[in-house]
Amino acid sequence: MIHYTPIEKTVVGQELIRMGRIEGRIEGRTEGRTEGIEKGKIIGKIHASQRFLKRPITPEKKLLAQSPKELRAMLKQLEAMLN
Repeated sequence: MIHYTPIEKTVVGQELIRMGRIEGRIEGRTEGRTEGIEKGKIIGKIHASQRFLKRPITPEKKLLAQSPKELRAMLKQLEAMLN
């Protein structure tokens, strides 16, 4: 009977797993940076809008806890008040 060695127990398999983890980390960092930049831009616009409207400035920490979708909705409301 033929016995196969599981791929994860081979040198090649371990290297492929390591490479996949590295690629996953790189992809995760890239996505995180992209979202962080997007959120930062929206937060800056929210703060500017609040200043123009002479409204209380929402703390950055509170805004960072929100999703980009929630931030865009908040910005849309503020921009409607400006127009």
